[in-house]
Amino acid sequence: MIAILDQYGKPVTTSRRMSHASSDAGARRGAMGSWLGPQVYGEHDDTRERITMQRRAADLAENDWAAESILSSITQNAVGVGLKPHAQIPFEELGISREQALAIGRRMKWL
Repeated sequence: MIAILDQYGKPVTTSRRMSHASSDAGARRGAMGSWLGPQVYGEHDDTRERITMQRRAADLAENDWAAESILSSITQNAVGVGLKPHAQIPFEELGISREQALAIGRRMKWL
């Protein structure tokens, strides 16, 4: 047994049972122990499953306040609410003048 000492060199008493991470989430115990969930076997099954997941996610976002709150929180934190696109027209590649490119950029920004 390893003694744990405090800042003054005195032994610290600890409980015999140390906390540890639970592995129940990946365990095959309890009422759901034999459930495996849908399996993807075929070449095109993953596409079908993806479409189903996208429809379910869209339904959750439309009909569940908690899911909608999570999505808007992720969107605002990852993208930001103050970002605005700014057009940079490659005028040399398009064969137009710099002034024309700026005018087009201002128009695109307004739109």
